[in-house]
Amino acid sequence: MRRASGLGPLLALLLAAACERAPDMGPGEVHWDRDACEHCSMGISDRRHAAQVRLAGARRPALFDDPGCALIWLHDQPAEAAASASIWVRSPSGDGWIDARQARFRGGAKTPMDYGFASADGALDGGLTLEQVWTRIAEAERDRRDPRN
Repeated sequence: MRRASGLGPLLALLLAAACERAPDMGPGEVHWDRDACEHCSMGISDRRHAAQVRLAGARRPALFDDPGCALIWLHDQPAEAAASASIWVRSPSGDGWIDARQARFRGGAKTPMDYGFASADGALDGGLTLEQVWTRIAEAERDRRDPRN
């Protein structure tokens, strides 16, 4: 019987390292009604309003039940990480993901955490950009925290 050489374990280690996946670049899978929002810890169940943020180099995206939660969480990340993050929101039909930086949003929507912004079809006249949505959410958060209100 031949004795196994010491190369076997080394080859297995090299093969495992070569097969290790680089971080994905697209949106990740959501386990509806099981995954929790990274910001508020609420279960993610509403397919129309979920969001995802993937920071550069992250293996998995952070998942959110409301685009407002995603924006507040992203604002709390280092500026350079937030600037290069990939952000997705659900398509208006709730059956896929769209790039939030390219999307337009409408206000007055009933969303899980009541931030009130949902993705909208196409160029939507009067639709808000992601930056405009963040400005409105930040103003509302400041007003909410102001002891005079």
